[in-house]
Amino acid sequence: MNKLLTIAVPLYKKVFLDRLDILIPQLTDEVKLVIINDNLNLDINKLIFNKYGDINSISIINNKVNLGLGTNLSNCFYYTDTKWMWLLGDDDTILENSVQIILDKIKQTDSVLIKFSYIHDKPNGVEYTNYKNKRISGLKNFINELDINNSDFNIGTMIFMSNSVFNIEKLKPYINVTFKNSFSYAPHFAIILEYLSNNARDSIELSKGKIVSNYYPEIEDKWTRFIVALGILNLQYMILNMDVKEYKKFIFVLYKFINFRFIFLELFIEGVNSEDFNKSKFIYKQLYENGLAKTGLWKEKLLYRFLYFIMDKPKVVFKVFDILKKINPKYDINLRVKAKGFNKKI
Repeated sequence: MNKLLTIAVPLYKKVFLDRLDILIPQLTDEVKLVIINDNLNLDINKLIFNKYGDINSISIINNKVNLGLGTNLSNCFYYTDTKWMWLLGDDDTILENSVQIILDKIKQTDSVLIKFSYIHDKPNGVEYTNYKNKRISGLKNFINELDINNSDFNIGTMIFMSNSVFNIEKLKPYINVTFKNSFSYAPHFAIILEYLSNNARDSIELSKGKIVSNYYPEIEDKWTRFIVALGILNLQYMILNMDVKEYKKFIFVLYKFINFRFIFLELFIEGVNSEDFNKSKFIYKQLYENGLAKTGLWKEKLLYRFLYFIMDKPKVVFKVFDILKKINPKYDINLRVKAKGFNKKI
């Protein structure tokens, strides 16, 4: 039987081996698993063989050099030769019937992308992204939907990869777009923007079926909001089939995703550890002047000015975030310390 679905994993973390206990029993004659290993110190071939034996439906590609997350994401599109691809992160937890939910859905649709509902497993509790079954056609409608203040459908949920199933048959002519935008940390988002820009009648689809529980990314050193923020803002320079008004809306949507409180924390921690706040303030100001300053987000502008003023005043910063931490644990500065890889608390 010809394969219909490739589960493509841009691998770096060894924790993915634990996820295989749930995933392997779900592999059918219609499905294959392609693992693209970007960790030169991880002998994934040996580890999988020792634990599971030889499984024909699993292919492993070992990169000769460490390419980084963005390029390895792009490789997932390049190495997929089936009609559909599930882009699965190496640290997210697969649900018991995920593959069957996907197979049932892709046999009923011709959309270019399906975004499935998913679970957020956060330190302060479990949350859910629950989509209603819905189609969104063309780039203009897509941007308009993202512009709505919707906690379930926004830039953040769009760039989350593990709930994304792509129609590679349609996307093949656009795969070069992922490599061109690999530095954005969201090449899988860039290719959808480019495709919808050139195929106004085609659509993405939202599905209420849940397929994955996501790993909490804010304590991960390779996928922090700061890293993504610096990369994803470059998508505003893609040449898309939109008029100026629509471009402005798109840029507005991008900046609504950027959280200057978290970026501030990353740079503040760098300043504490290097004892050089001038460098941190300079970078923070550049990010502001090259984007946020040109938007109408006046609340974010006021917040930036306040945070910029206190960045080199640690006692004030600690006091502010001690208050915020009592409101929401995600403002614990030491979560960011851990994310940056520093051992000491501040």
